[in-house]
Amino acid sequence: MEHNIGYLFFIVIPVITFILYLISENLLLITLIGGVMVILLSLYIYRSASRKERLNIIRDQETLYFNLSDDLLFSVKLTEEKQLNEVLIETIHKEMATIKEIVDRIDFINFKNDKLNQELNALIK
Repeated sequence: MEHNIGYLFFIVIPVITFILYLISENLLLITLIGGVMVILLSLYIYRSASRKERLNIIRDQETLYFNLSDDLLFSVKLTEEKQLNEVLIETIHKEMATIKEIVDRIDFINFKNDKLNQELNALIK
């Protein structure tokens, strides 16, 4: 028990001395505000590191554009032999390693197919 109390003094005494110095130099308020700012910045960086975005799929006459929020990720040409559903599922399977890390959900922009949308969203979950 005495051994643990010794460590406590090595931690508490410098902290109390530092706080008293800050009070005597009128720097306590500045230090507290700076500490809060550093903590908030650290929390923002920590939470932003694993942030995922929405994958928007836009259909043109002959091309599918895959946009990550507002940036073009890649595009795929549509052929007459394959249906839209087949092309989308095949493309998502090919790009699964990349998409799974950065996408939280998939949305169709200028066409609607709820069943396919639910299927693709289930793939990335």
